[in-house]
Amino acid sequence: MSATDNTSTSDDVLDGCQLTNHGKHLSVVSKDLSIIPSSIFSRFGVGIESLDFSFNNLKRAENLNRFTNLKSLVLDNNQIEDIRHFPSFPNLETLWLNNNNIYDLDATIEACLQKFPKLIYLSLLKNPACPNEFTGNDTDDYQHYRLYVLYRMNNLKFLDSRQVTDEERKEAARRGKFCKVVTPDYTQQPQQPTSDVQEENDSAEPKMDLLAAKDYYDKEKTHSYFGYTRHVYTGKHSEGNRFIRNSDL
Repeated sequence: MSATDNTSTSDDVLDGCQLTNHGKHLSVVSKDLSIIPSSIFSRFGVGIESLDFSFNNLKRAENLNRFTNLKSLVLDNNQIEDIRHFPSFPNLETLWLNNNNIYDLDATIEACLQKFPKLIYLSLLKNPACPNEFTGNDTDDYQHYRLYVLYRMNNLKFLDSRQVTDEERKEAARRGKFCKVVTPDYTQQPQQPTSDVQEENDSAEPKMDLLAAKDYYDKEKTHSYFGYTRHVYTGKHSEGNRFIRNSDL
């Protein structure tokens, strides 16, 4: 479906929008959107401070820039790979990106620091950039990831499903810069070996091609894992403000 075709269904989308919190919160969930129709802004205007576009097929952030007063943005369960193309939101405090396709943690952190200077609630659960203890190579991967993010983004109050404690903040300041978890970049095509190194590679132990690894990861996302953890995101519902108390807003 083209962008034009998608936008042409905006009447149906508008009919399904839910406006709450005295016209400040707009929910457009499970509408199979690949873009955000401009008609949504035309209908609901600049008064929107909180947007929830969970369970769509969004890859980019077209037309989000028109919502200049955003304080909360929930984009759980979409197809987003990169937020560097997102517009700047100087007042954004909450960003939920659970269950997308974000691989590059450093690029995501840099974008957040540059574009969302007031961000204090961030969730990246069930993205390739966010390890969990059942699919990572090391049971400590998630805690290393957490300390690294908090080292880079020391203003966060909540990361994923947990409040940031004073103890954790001190630990992140002390050793967070050493806790970076390296994630393969599955978006890049593997380079073809030159003829000079082909013979050497033929005798070497075969390595998993990145595209095959990505396919493996996508398949693993559908598998079940048994155990107990506080930070695994199941993806059944939008996690928008589930972990935020009214007193924190």
